[in-house]
Amino acid sequence: MPLFLTGAAALIFGVTFFAWPGIGFRFAAVLFALAAVVVFFTGFLAAVVAFFTVFLTAFLAALAVFLTGLATFLTVRLAAVVAFFTGFLAAAFFTAFLAVDFLVVTECTSR
Repeated sequence: MPLFLTGAAALIFGVTFFAWPGIGFRFAAVLFALAAVVVFFTGFLAAVVAFFTVFLTAFLAALAVFLTGLATFLTVRLAAVVAFFTGFLAAAFFTAFLAVDFLVVTECTSR
């Protein structure tokens, strides 16, 4: 776009300068100024896009590492809780089994 505007300004300046020197020069100057504005905002926009691309890439990479660590931490804690309650329930069921077995054996042998 900036190159197109610059080329258009040069073409109009070259064509109109000899026919209408004042108008051709002013119109070409406006197009050159417009090309300069477009170049500035294109560069500014490219800088903004590059900044946010780098920023978001770094931020999302750090966020991924953080969330992976958090998930690992929570998984380990959850595994510890599950292991504790699994062992607790196993011990409780085993104790209940022994108690029932004791009662059954006692009941059967007492007659």
